[in-house]
Amino acid sequence: MKRFNQAMTPTHHFANMLHPIYCGRNLHPEHIQTAQEYVLEENPELLPELCHFQTDDITLPKALGHDATRAKTKLIVWWKCIVLSESVSYELSSLALKLLSQCSTHGANLLKLWTNTDKVEKSSCTG
Repeated sequence: MKRFNQAMTPTHHFANMLHPIYCGRNLHPEHIQTAQEYVLEENPELLPELCHFQTDDITLPKALGHDATRAKTKLIVWWKCIVLSESVSYELSSLALKLLSQCSTHGANLLKLWTNTDKVEKSSCTG
């Protein structure tokens, strides 16, 4: 856990919360709080929508919510499809794409950190 805490920043925690499989489920409460504080600094109006996304309170098109789609689609592509489906606000989608594009250079390392901290639940966050 020490290695995880040293490597991860609030933006990494937020990226984990936006991941269509992880949805921040395995983050510790303090990591979720730092991610939420990051959102409050970027755009406070997005926090309620982020909470809905995390708690399965957003209806996605069936194809985008399918477990195989979530597992096999690149994050950026999945979020671009979310933009096209208008399932979440343009503001949240834009912030997600901006952040995940920045994190994509570290994507393999992020996945290692995320999957090695705790057992990852296979269930989706909005399906």
